Amino acid sequence: MGLTTLYRTLRSLETAGRVDMVRDGDRLCRTRPDEGHRHYLLCRECSLSLAGDAEEVERWVTRIARDIGFHAVSHTVELTGVGDDCLSGRNPGNTAAASS
Repeated sequence: MGLTTLYRTLRSLETAGRVDMVRDGDRLCRTRPDEGHRHYLLCRECSLSLAGDAEEVERWVTRIARDIGFHAVSHTVELTGVGDDCLSGRNPGNTAAASS
């Protein structure tokens, strides 16, 4: 399969709400759950992506949209950091932590 076909397919899946595209230097792709969306924390060292409790984020989006007078609001929240394993050097795939 050519890269053009691959990127076109990924873009179609993103438009259809089947995948999320993460932009943190590189473009990463992850499948989207059927029951809506989630918010993830992404490790900048190893790209591990873990879902977090996002009830507070959802309440904030609802409140800010209402206060400003917007409707049918969608949003993307990208949280990045360094995971415990990468920070401590326990992740063998993490060259940055292994060299510190």
